[in-house]
Amino acid sequence: MSHAPALCFALALLGVWATPPLEAQVRVNGRTVDEHARPVVGAAITVDGSQRRALSRDDGTFTILLDSGRSRIRARRLGFLEDEQSYVVGERSDSLVFVLRALPALLAGVSVDAPLAPPLAQTVTAASVRQAPALLEPDVFRSLLLLPGVSQPNDLRGRINLAGGSSDETGVRLDGHPLQDPFHLFGLLGAFNVGALDKATVSIHHVPLESQGFLSGMIALDTKSPENSGEATLSILAAGATVSRKLPAHFDVLVSGRASYLKAVADAVYSDAQLARGDIPLYDVADGLVRVGRDFASGARWETIAFTTRDAIANGRLRQATGYAPLAWGETLVGTRVRAPIGPWSFNVHASVNNATIIMDERSTKPDGDWVNVDRRIASLSADAELTQSRLRWRVGSALDVRRYEQGWKVSEGNVDIFSPRTPLAFGRADAASRASVFGEVDASLGARTMVSTGARLWHSAGALYLAPQLFVTHQLAADFLAEGSMERRHQFDAELEEPIEGTVAAPRFLLSEPRVADVAAASLVWRPHRLAESMELRLQTFTKRYRRDARLRDLEIGQRLDTAPADFPAFYFARATSTGIGLSGKGAWRSGAAVQAAYTFQRTRDEQPDGWFPSDVDIPHAFTGFANLPLGWLGLDMMVAGQMHSGTAITPVALRLLVPMPEFFRGFDTRFLPGQRNSFRLAPYQRLDVGVRRRWTPAGAELTLTLQVLNVLYHQNPRDVDWHHYFDLVAAGSGDAAARSVAGVPGLPILPSIGLELRW
Repeated sequence: MSHAPALCFALALLGVWATPPLEAQVRVNGRTVDEHARPVVGAAITVDGSQRRALSRDDGTFTILLDSGRSRIRARRLGFLEDEQSYVVGERSDSLVFVLRALPALLAGVSVDAPLAPPLAQTVTAASVRQAPALLEPDVFRSLLLLPGVSQPNDLRGRINLAGGSSDETGVRLDGHPLQDPFHLFGLLGAFNVGALDKATVSIHHVPLESQGFLSGMIALDTKSPENSGEATLSILAAGATVSRKLPAHFDVLVSGRASYLKAVADAVYSDAQLARGDIPLYDVADGLVRVGRDFASGARWETIAFTTRDAIANGRLRQATGYAPLAWGETLVGTRVRAPIGPWSFNVHASVNNATIIMDERSTKPDGDWVNVDRRIASLSADAELTQSRLRWRVGSALDVRRYEQGWKVSEGNVDIFSPRTPLAFGRADAASRASVFGEVDASLGARTMVSTGARLWHSAGALYLAPQLFVTHQLAADFLAEGSMERRHQFDAELEEPIEGTVAAPRFLLSEPRVADVAAASLVWRPHRLAESMELRLQTFTKRYRRDARLRDLEIGQRLDTAPADFPAFYFARATSTGIGLSGKGAWRSGAAVQAAYTFQRTRDEQPDGWFPSDVDIPHAFTGFANLPLGWLGLDMMVAGQMHSGTAITPVALRLLVPMPEFFRGFDTRFLPGQRNSFRLAPYQRLDVGVRRRWTPAGAELTLTLQVLNVLYHQNPRDVDWHHYFDLVAAGSGDAAARSVAGVPGLPILPSIGLELRW
């Protein structure tokens, strides 16, 4: 192993422990207000060419340290235009006042620039999530698809693939706490009421050290800032409400919940006989979030959050009356975080417990019935300390992660696909593991135009050490041009059996004795011509990801099932893989309310197999997304148009069907399928166009919004799979034309109209 990463890490930690003395500084007070002189909370105050920064408090005030001489200071907040001032220590004694002009809610577009966001990251706000035509209702994960490098293979698979990686390589955090599988309806939709969120930040090509642990990137969800507000929503799927209140003694509370009424409608519309036969599946979907916080005069803040999701399927009242436990799944998170300034240092502590479950039990209705019992628990604790000086920012931290996965099931052939095509019919095992890590990094401003960040994270797992160094450089080429570059190593200590198919709960996940390892490098050139629009950006980005060790499950023949899992199941082996791509994206927004955003990404993802390199099942070479918001002033409407096009996904075709005599005595033939060359068959290209309109009213100071939309207006039957069983059945029946058509694929989303109503106050 090269000594360079170890040296980099040692120097970073040494620099923190041997911090130079603080320079002469002047404490300057200021305030951020909007055009009506109302305080703006949470505005980011930064100093050009410096690492110093501050956030405005509830009353809009802030304090920042400045060096002697002239400083250029900027104030930014999501939903406002940036303001900047020049301040010379000694020439001015008055406080700084920044006036931030509010932008219309629809102006920001889908992707916005977030103050103090991680480098090479992009942010989506809750307001912008509502702009995109929604599948059933606004969903933060579906909105992320309009960003470059973010993809979902088809309409029915909601989990996120980042930069050509599998979906289990994408991490999700809520206020810094890890989540496992926050999705509803078999992975179709995200399990979040949008009203409870402030923003979602997607880090693909550069992941902050404190968020490391996944090979492809991190989606960081932040709940909304403390304020006095409320919201109620109604869609064709569910009803929800969110209330945020500031309480006495500097406390605040956020409560949000959502529940579907699909089961209630089915109970009212269909007869007992239909429900008892299981003709009408009954879906229960619910999620809830409660956050309690308190601010202290010292600038410290404490928060505790509880989040839960639940999905359940019941096939009739009579079965439930007999004690039948239907398929149900969900997760629960309880977490606490504390932020506290002590002297020149800022300290952060996170602690959480997460429990994800999948349960089914049919044994009360039939002795040999199917059952599933999956229980995955994660306990995590992390702490870090940060010191910001004029041109340096030092940070150290540590984390402990303890996991226990108890997974068992016995299912019939018809039920096993709730997990994965290669899941054995019977399995049971409990695994436990813990890993600890420390990290250190230093950010340095080299003049007014260049910033360099270097550091590393050291993992300890199963008695071994693993080092993950990181380097990031940004340089302001000109007033409107910014260049960024990064290199880093990433580790992940668990893996799923394979990419889940649509219509499944989370595939079984297993702890690894050795981590998966990937090296990632990326560079981007950003042009922000602010003179041409209120907000405009063009970004050219390229990346490469080299998997030194990625987990693979041994292949089974198509259609092959294992009645009982072998002793070594799952038999993971480690192999190499690559993901390389280049993307071009642009966005523009104008004060009229018009906004346009588009992105094109070319990327290839290949896996190493014993007989060569082949496209992976998430290899999507070409992907284009576009979004436009057009205000129709004469009608008082806003029109939303979103389009997606990408290459069809790669799948392995069936080369031959074999009829094998049944064992013991002749009882007919069993069918076996022999696969062809790995992923040599590609589905037809994906195309989708969604259109919606919004109308807003402001009765009694509140805001009422009606949304009408139609998804897949061109009725392009995007294929999501090929049913080889059906194809061979048609061939055997002599239906050659029908068989040829079936190879075109199993269609996904039809034309889908929907309606939504939102009330905010």
